[in-house]
Amino acid sequence: MPRTTPTARPRKPRKKTTSPRESSKKKTTDSRKKTNRPRKAATKKGASGTTGARPMASPDDRRYRDTHEWHKLEDGLVVIGLSKFAVDELTDITYLDVIKTEGPIHAGEAFGEIESVKTTSDLYCGIDGTVVAVNEEAIDNPALINEDPFGQAWLIKVRPTDPAQLDALMSSDVYDAQTAA
Repeated sequence: MPRTTPTARPRKPRKKTTSPRESSKKKTTDSRKKTNRPRKAATKKGASGTTGARPMASPDDRRYRDTHEWHKLEDGLVVIGLSKFAVDELTDITYLDVIKTEGPIHAGEAFGEIESVKTTSDLYCGIDGTVVAVNEEAIDNPALINEDPFGQAWLIKVRPTDPAQLDALMSSDVYDAQTAA
């Protein structure tokens, strides 16, 4: 029986393939594009639960330090706490230590330390005065600061030597502009 040769079929054009080295370059380029996208600003939820386009504003009844502590004059005392911006940056707060529990304190002096899963930061007073109260509830339960930084989670109360020193701190508009930049 004679041997027959197979009939030649026309070849299909092959798809261009890339080497593993070239494909990893593409992935790197693609991932860079994704990371260069601007972050969305924090927004305030309305009563309906929908998110608006407006960033959440800090309360305007307080003054702010550039280190993110708020100061509110209330019944002759200055109540000091940590801003929502700082709380959001720290994420989960795990520890609060107030080292200045009573006695004189000066503007710019550290009165405590706050620790989160990310970092540890000092807490500073923005005025001269006398520490008269410490929020033991916030010390015992630091997660309260994440939940209600402008309310129940105040840190210390100070009897001011000169309440006019509050005017040297930032207004909420200036503080919000600084933190938005």
